[in-house]
Amino acid sequence: MITAHGAHVNVSAEAIDVHYGALLTALRGTPEAHIAVEDLSAVTLQSPTSAALGHLSVEFSDDSRAPFSIAFAPGQESSAQLCREAIEAALKGEDIPGLGANVAIPGLNFVAVDVETANSDWGSICQIGAVKVLDGVVSENSYVTLCKPPKPVDNFDKSNIAIHGIQAEDVAEAPQFAETVQDLASFVGDLPLVAHNAQFDATALTRAAQYSDAQLPPSYFGCSLALARSLNLQVKNHKLPTVAKEFGYDLEQHHDALADARACAEIVLGAARRDRFSGSFAELFFDHYLTLGTMANKKVFPVLKDRSGAGVATQRTTIAQHPTPPQDETAPGAEIQEALLSYSEVKDGPRSGTDATSARGKTGSSKSTGGRAPWQAVATPDTVPDANKEADPSSLLYGQNVTLTGDFEPWDKGQLWNLIAQAGGHVGKNVTKKTTILVAGAWHSVTSKEKKAREYQQKGQDIAIWSAEDLYNALGVDASPQEEQPPF
Repeated sequence: MITAHGAHVNVSAEAIDVHYGALLTALRGTPEAHIAVEDLSAVTLQSPTSAALGHLSVEFSDDSRAPFSIAFAPGQESSAQLCREAIEAALKGEDIPGLGANVAIPGLNFVAVDVETANSDWGSICQIGAVKVLDGVVSENSYVTLCKPPKPVDNFDKSNIAIHGIQAEDVAEAPQFAETVQDLASFVGDLPLVAHNAQFDATALTRAAQYSDAQLPPSYFGCSLALARSLNLQVKNHKLPTVAKEFGYDLEQHHDALADARACAEIVLGAARRDRFSGSFAELFFDHYLTLGTMANKKVFPVLKDRSGAGVATQRTTIAQHPTPPQDETAPGAEIQEALLSYSEVKDGPRSGTDATSARGKTGSSKSTGGRAPWQAVATPDTVPDANKEADPSSLLYGQNVTLTGDFEPWDKGQLWNLIAQAGGHVGKNVTKKTTILVAGAWHSVTSKEKKAREYQQKGQDIAIWSAEDLYNALGVDASPQEEQPPF
């Protein structure tokens, strides 16, 4: 399946099948087009650019029939080229290139992982699933297990049970997390990891290991969510089932850890095949201006968008010297921070900011920050909006004292503050004894605000720690405000 502008194209030896999205279906009056290869005489391509649409045109042997055109969006050059080559091969009676699900990609080795949690604490892991990919082919060797969440976060919340269906009695005979993480480490070996919104899974594993006093081997990791967002896909959102389906994989058991891990693997492989990529896991991400995240020494550093290339160049050198992060690394990703900060200071002058991550959430963010230092996204706006006294009292945010910490891109904190206030919430810049909800966006370490909130929790203060996804759900908005409409 090849992604075009508002459509998917499947090329076989017999036919070209075009499946249109909702918009083109409405405009064309039909959801699909079927063209027999035997009726065709030629194919031509006006390739898309980074700013303009491209068009692939097929001509018919019958001169009375007008050529049939398929549009490709800006940035879909590789898809357009692959489509042209596939049609040319079909016209010649040759094998269709690069579309098979089991086409090997030498050097593309990784483990896709997913975890499910028992409650809002990211460390409350109750299921782990992992799928191994070797040379671009999904291995039959996979890993999945239920486990007891580590204490003191071993309670099962109804909201989490409603998502994945796992209850306390289901893990009664399961091993402790500390045991399963060692089995997972053996399964992974020295391969890099990938997950969909990997900051969540990496932080969850790290936090659970800390609770369990277990050793978590250092690892580089990628994020299929960030990778998908870099591809300019014509999708309504970048959720795991949506993106997996875009690459021809139907996720039938969403929130089963093994099924989600497999879907994540298929996204990475789909992206690689789409680009006709050949090389290592790290280079696939580098090609899309993404640095890898790092787990080491009980700390997590996120996958970052790096349009400057400074972080990518630095990490490429680091990985060549250390295929896995050094055991004694005290600041994971420090070299990336330094490279990006140096670039930012040259381009824009010094910047500043801080913050973090907590609670259950599968949203994530990869919007480019241009030349900014990556932590500038967590800066706090100046003006605090007033709570709407006429808001719906049934809103989860009505009357709550809400503070944000961390990165919520592509949402701006000011936008979220306004939405919280409109819902009747009282926005606070800092965690105080009045705070009732702390919302933690994705970042590389536990922030001072979250630390203070947890200190207040231990002293008996009723503070809920939400994920970014929890906030988006309460506000009734999508994780990515710019994803609702495709680029026209």
